[in-house]
Amino acid sequence: MVRTSVSDYPEVMAVVPSARGTTIDIAGSAWPTHSFDALVIGLGSCAVVLLIVGSLPAAVLTAAGLATARWLGGRLRQRSGSGGCSGAGYFGVRTKTGI
Repeated sequence: MVRTSVSDYPEVMAVVPSARGTTIDIAGSAWPTHSFDALVIGLGSCAVVLLIVGSLPAAVLTAAGLATARWLGGRLRQRSGSGGCSGAGYFGVRTKTGI
């Protein structure tokens, strides 16, 4: 039998609100994803600009600007409630017991 509709499933299915959680566990410490993204963007853009331009001050200022923009954007999105999972977290899947 091919199940093509949600109503065809008699059992309760787990629903994950987002493919990406709101925090990342780094060394036992929960980091918000936007903070981790900002760190990666900052380090990556600093290395790229340094290799292309060859000027450390230009690389640091560019990286700081991009990382700050990503961090602030994530912060504002988190406060408005439109970003990530709503409290469940990445592994906060609830299923019916016995399934």
